[in-house]
Amino acid sequence: MLHVSKSVQFFLAAYLSVTLFGCSSDHVYQKQSSTAVYGNAESFCLDPVAKQDIYETSFSINLPVNILVPSEEVTADGIEAARLNAEKTQKGEIGKREPISVVKRGDGYFSVLDGNRSFSYLKSIGARSVPVEITFPFTKDVDSIDELIEKNEAVRDEFYRKVNEIHSALGGELKFRPPKAKARIIEKINKSYRDKIGGVTDILAGRLIFENSEDILKSLDYIKRRNDVISFEDRWNTPLESGYMDVISYIRMSNGVIGELQFSLKAIIDINDLDHKLYEYIRSHEGEVSYKNNDRRVINIKKKIIKLAVEGKGNSLNKFKTQMISIAEKLVKSKKIEEGEKIIDDLELLVNKI
Repeated sequence: MLHVSKSVQFFLAAYLSVTLFGCSSDHVYQKQSSTAVYGNAESFCLDPVAKQDIYETSFSINLPVNILVPSEEVTADGIEAARLNAEKTQKGEIGKREPISVVKRGDGYFSVLDGNRSFSYLKSIGARSVPVEITFPFTKDVDSIDELIEKNEAVRDEFYRKVNEIHSALGGELKFRPPKAKARIIEKINKSYRDKIGGVTDILAGRLIFENSEDILKSLDYIKRRNDVISFEDRWNTPLESGYMDVISYIRMSNGVIGELQFSLKAIIDINDLDHKLYEYIRSHEGEVSYKNNDRRVINIKKKIIKLAVEGKGNSLNKFKTQMISIAEKLVKSKKIEEGEKIIDDLELLVNKI
């Protein structure tokens, strides 16, 4: 069998791509490398139709239009406005626009967050792919925290209506969170969103709590069919590293604000205070290698407790909950690794009884 080096393989791929599909070697490289960066999002050649109006960046990839979903209704007037802009671009009167901002929906598709009119126009004239930058859910066109708060306040009733509609369809216990305080918004922007103000999407937030896991799965299926759900995190079928399980949906309001609705299992919610205590222990010495084994054991305990909750052992967990929290509090206060090891032994013995 003839062995072909990777460099030769790349050259052949580039040659065939340029010859057969009109792609540059850059696009071939992008297609090969993007999977590592974007998961299942694989970059395609830039369509010549889209190339006239949108430029590419080092962060953009080209996605086929059939997996992109507008997040807002685009009228005929909106498409006409995009056409006029495209005409000006081609005449050199204005520059090309930046790549379209999209977010992973969670089901193999991508929601268009910014650039809905441009996308709809390009699709209408036959573009097969467009340059996009994959981002996280965000509220666009906000320049200050006060403006973000005002925009959220303006659609609070709309958010409540949408969530109540989902509640009516799915049942469960509905709880709304109080709007997030300004100080907490600032903290979250600085910590998690690299100063992108619109990245805070839980100023408006709620939670649906269910008694059994089947209802979580039904909820997941339901939100996939809603056009106003621009993205969702399926942490039920793919739990967090800590074992925590839920589903988070991101719901778009009429003014572009994004709100969050979480779907949770009651048995998991009931042990949140215990889970937080165990997390507090891990966080108290974060990054210290000497605690690695203790942390691994605590994470395994957390996973086992959540597994018991999902399996319907909520009543048994509640029976031992006070005792487990008491042990967890001792663990948080422990000063030495060896002391922590003995406390973890006690907690493991108790959990194994359930």
